[in-house]
Amino acid sequence: NSLNSVSALISHQPEEARRMLQLLSDFLRGTIRKDPGSLIKLEEELEHLRWFIEIEQVRFADRLQVKIEANENTADWPVPSLILLPLVENAIKHGLSEISGSVDIQLQIVQEAETLRISLIKPVSSESKKPGTGYGLESVKRRLFLLYRRPDLVEIDRNAHTFTITIRIPTER
Repeated sequence: NSLNSVSALISHQPEEARRMLQLLSDFLRGTIRKDPGSLIKLEEELEHLRWFIEIEQVRFADRLQVKIEANENTADWPVPSLILLPLVENAIKHGLSEISGSVDIQLQIVQEAETLRISLIKPVSSESKKPGTGYGLESVKRRLFLLYRRPDLVEIDRNAHTFTITIRIPTER
C-alpha cells in the first residue's frame, strides 16, 4: 500500500513521495531484523511505530491523527518487538473505513505497579460496517500468551463511540 501511495505521489507531489520513501526505508531498516520473540525498550518500539504512523499520515493526509501519551518512566520498559504495530495498523484500517471524516486514535501508556498498560482507543461509527477477521488482535493475544504464559493480558472494550484494546506487559517473563 505504501509503495502504491508513493507511486501516486511521484508525478503530483515528488517531495512527499521522496519523504514517504525515506520513512519507509527507515521503518524497514529498523524492523526487518527484529525477532518477534525478542524484547526491546518501549522507546525503540515507539520510534518504529512513529515511522509507520508518519507513512500512514502521508497516505491519508488530514484524515488521520494519532496521539501517543507515554509516561517518561516507561521508556526503558521491555516490550515484545513490533507488538504495537498490528494494533495501530488495525485501528487505522478500520477507523478510516468506518468513519468518513477525521479519525483520531489515542495510544495511552502508563506503568501500573509491575505492569505496563497500553491502551489504544479509536472511534467507531454507530453504522459500522462488517467487523474484521480479528487476525491482528488474535496474533497479539497469541504472542503475549507465548511470551508470558498468561491469558489475561489483552482486554477489548467496545461501546457506541469507541473501541479500546488494552494490553498489559508484565515485568517478568
